[in-house]
This record gives sequence, C-alpha cells and structure tokens, in this order.
Amino acid sequence: MQGVTTAIVALIFACVVWPHLVKNRTQFYAAIALVLGIIVFDCISHMSQLPAGTPEVPFPNPGPTGLQRFCYVVEAFLQMAAILVLVMCTGGQTLGELAGEMHKTIDVVRRGGEAVTLIVPLKGEQPRPRGVAAPRAVEDTSIPME
Repeated sequence: MQGVTTAIVALIFACVVWPHLVKNRTQFYAAIALVLGIIVFDCISHMSQLPAGTPEVPFPNPGPTGLQRFCYVVEAFLQMAAILVLVMCTGGQTLGELAGEMHKTIDVVRRGGEAVTLIVPLKGEQPRPRGVAAPRAVEDTSIPME
C-alpha cells in the first residue's frame, strides 16, 4: 500500500515541477487532500498497534486490530480516489467524460474489436431515422412453375 501512495505523491510532485501537466487545478488540490487523508489514516493505524511482548499482547503479535483493518480499507479507497482524480486533472476531464470514455472502452473490449464499429451508408443512400424499424424483405411464397 505504501508503494501506491509513493507513486501518487511522485505524480503530485511531478505536477508541481511541471505545472503545464495540470489541466484542472481543483482536481489537483482534491488529490493533495486525498493523499493527506491517506497519511492521517496510516498514522492512526500505526498509533493503534501495540508492541509485541507487552502484557496486553502475547509475544507473537495476534495480527491487526479492527481499527487497523478499518484504516487499511479507508486508505485503499482514498488511494483509488486519488488515482482517479489525478488522471482526470492531468487529462482535463470531468467525471462524466471519464465515465463515458470508460463505457466506450468496455463496449469495444466486449465486442472484441479495437474501435467502435461505424456503419456508413453507401453513396446516395440516406441513413434511416432513429426509432424507425428497418423495412422487412418481402418473401416470395409462391410455388415456382416448372
């Protein structure tokens, strides 16, 4: 978990050194606030850990306490949010635009192609208006004469 936080902080420092990378300053400041939240919860988690060998804790440390587990989960969610916000702030996207791009990507991957399929009408044909069903082909049900 600390490696992910380190990478997030490194990207924040890179944005400070090269400010032209940041397209949306509000999202950049939100990422800084999320990283500070990660640091606070990591601090709380370390403060709640009792040293092994004390009378309260037998020698092999029994494992993380409930508070430490809670802090770990909150840190994970804050890290995910920080990554998303940094992607949006460097790309200049809003959450809606990012969701739309993700939807298109998932649709392309689901279909197995590399790009969205576009249907282009032949020369001179007019595209069918939306909501109108395609005309059905008339089947010839007559019996052929020999």
